[in-house]
Amino acid sequence: MGLALKDIGEDVLNDILIPDGKGGLTQLDHVVLAPSGLWVIETKNYKGLIFGGEREKCWTQRLG
Repeated sequence: MGLALKDIGEDVLNDILIPDGKGGLTQLDHVVLAPSGLWVIETKNYKGLIFGGEREKCWTQRLG
């Protein structure tokens, strides 16, 4: 995924830790500096078909 993101941005950071504002840390999968702005991307590896929309709280996974 990290290499594919180079196509949309100038700089890509992968698997970075930043302060969470509560005294701990949070992990970001990918951060891309693109002409349109800063993109923070969370990636998952799930099997099957995934259905959902950007405003939906819960998405559906269908196996088989």
